[in-house]
Amino acid sequence: SRKCVGVFEGHSSKVSCLLVSAAPSLHHRLYSGSSDQTICCYNLKTRELEQQFPLSDRVLCLHSRWKTLYAGLANGTVVTFNLKTNKQMDVFECHGPRGVSCMASSQEGARRILLVGSYDNTISVRDAKSGLLLRTLEGHTKTVLCMKVTYDTIILYW
Repeated sequence: SRKCVGVFEGHSSKVSCLLVSAAPSLHHRLYSGSSDQTICCYNLKTRELEQQFPLSDRVLCLHSRWKTLYAGLANGTVVTFNLKTNKQMDVFECHGPRGVSCMASSQEGARRILLVGSYDNTISVRDAKSGLLLRTLEGHTKTVLCMKVTYDTIILYW
């Protein structure tokens, strides 16, 4: 019908990213990241603001995997949240002072990995639980704006 069916309110500045968590074992929620240095968590059914997370800088991107929400910030850090409990877990110092532009995830054997793209033209490959730097992918001449991992291949756009 092309009609607006709802408005989610809560941010005081522009929204830069959205993520829906709707896995069978999780609450159906909408997460939005903003330049106001917060993530808002909304109930998808009621459209009500459930929680707002204050962060140390602007939220540039969101990613989820393994019941974890990863938030990439303008100061180069990645903040992690447990999607079942909606509690902050950790902060990874990744690319400071340059911002995190995008994230993707994969597995290498049993190890879960998080790929973190940055405005410093690199991608850091990290342990998804601890944030430990495993290696850095370099050689890009521009910022990696988005990436996907498919069949052990990283597909990039810059």
